[in-house]
Amino acid sequence: MKSNDGFLPFWDHVEELRKTLIQILFVIAVGFAFSLYFYQPLMLELLKPLKNLSGFQQDWEETLVFHKQLKNTSKQEQILHLPSRFKMIYPLPAGVIQSDPQTFNLAPYASIEIVETSLLVLLNPIEGFASVIKLSLWLSLVATSPIWLFLLLRFITPAVTVSLRQQLFWFLPLFGILFYAGLISAYYVTIPLANQYLFAFGSGIGMNLWNLASYLEYTLLLLLGNGLGFELSGILFLLIHLQIVELEMLYQMRRYAYVVILILSAVLTPPDILSQLLLTIPLCGLYELGILQARWKNTLKKTHAAAPYVKSL
Repeated sequence: MKSNDGFLPFWDHVEELRKTLIQILFVIAVGFAFSLYFYQPLMLELLKPLKNLSGFQQDWEETLVFHKQLKNTSKQEQILHLPSRFKMIYPLPAGVIQSDPQTFNLAPYASIEIVETSLLVLLNPIEGFASVIKLSLWLSLVATSPIWLFLLLRFITPAVTVSLRQQLFWFLPLFGILFYAGLISAYYVTIPLANQYLFAFGSGIGMNLWNLASYLEYTLLLLLGNGLGFELSGILFLLIHLQIVELEMLYQMRRYAYVVILILSAVLTPPDILSQLLLTIPLCGLYELGILQARWKNTLKKTHAAAPYVKSL
């Protein structure tokens, strides 16, 4: 209900905020439940950079090997499919036939000996559970961000003009594209290179025994840091589009902007130089792209300013 002057009373705004927050929490909760249900493939996806890390797998196989013996105690032939972390000890004993690299047929009372290897270790009883909860929460926040950002903007935009509201909604897809571009850059470039660098650096000091919680925290920090860093560039593009930031200002602030980007990269990434540089370089490139956008806006402005004069001639 609106008041006589056309504005909602204060407590009506509070009620609208409450409804918006409930909707946002519901969206995040649904995303959390979905991520929690599919946590295994999501976890394996985050561990893929480790499997491609030169020397890491061999190190673990030499140091973390758990021997197990599996026996078919029934009177019928059993089919055994081993997960990828298990490996068979050859040669195959009598009564065991291998149908594919991870599948074996065991005759009655036949047994095989296998070894279990792990890329990461759990250092306490609840580390695995806590890591899955943290992973599901952060993935939910990331995956549902377009929805809850839309809900948040829908609450804020009535306070601005119709023109500005339309421009904010037009820029919303750009923010999403930049955020996911940051995630992709981190996953395919930053994380593999940072893993290789940190593994090589650590090998010169001691044995690399990485645990699950620390690795997930480090990986999520790189993913979210890169995503947020790229998304902040979208704010610059919006300010240029609204002509709040002009071309001359961008030129004057270029040196200071690079310093701010370097500091921002240090805050958004782990304390190693490589991951900071791998975020700094694309952000500087996006700043230069903002300068090109400002030039284009200036060209359009001059064209529109000269149009009436040309028409009058």
